[in-house]
Amino acid sequence: MAGPTSDNDIGTAAAIESIADVLESLLAGKDLPRSSKLSTATLVPFVNEINEWTRVGPSVSKEKPLYDYFVGFVLFVAHCLKSMAVCSELNVARLLLPSLKADFKPTDCNDDRRVDLALHIRDIDTSVDRVDSNVYADMFGIMEAKANIDDRDEALGQLILYSTNMYMTQSDRRFLWGMTICADAVYTAVMLNDSVLVSPAIKISEEAGRRKL
Repeated sequence: MAGPTSDNDIGTAAAIESIADVLESLLAGKDLPRSSKLSTATLVPFVNEINEWTRVGPSVSKEKPLYDYFVGFVLFVAHCLKSMAVCSELNVARLLLPSLKADFKPTDCNDDRRVDLALHIRDIDTSVDRVDSNVYADMFGIMEAKANIDDRDEALGQLILYSTNMYMTQSDRRFLWGMTICADAVYTAVMLNDSVLVSPAIKISEEAGRRKL
């Protein structure tokens, strides 16, 4: 049985819907209403990356463009959340931000394998930008990308391997969170001590998928 729903839970759900509405409006080429506290000029560069991701869909031919597409999505959401927090519309304490580097070897581990992209947690008053950090000890989660839509298991396997390095450098972590991207299909994963929980495919080329993500 579900527990009681708090006002903050309701506010968060409404905020998610509001951000999704803004994204879909901008993807459709519509201007934001004058009453909006969001800056269209600030959001457009990120919307362009998301729009390109939806356009190529499963036909993406190389892995590296997926980094920019995903970074654009994360920064778009972060800008919207920060604007809502500043306007006291939502109680947000922290932001999820992408790493500055992509396809890099973290410096606090002897493992030579390269991480596609890291995700970091920062306070709400931090500027919304990519984070210049390349150590496992500072990562909240990891994103692994593949150009082939059918490479989910391979991407997930790499994600699990990287998670062992995160556990070694963050001894107080009880679980780890990560994402795999295979063309336009996104999977979220929670890695526990004895199991891994993976979401169904979230299709970025579909409006319902973008709202879920």
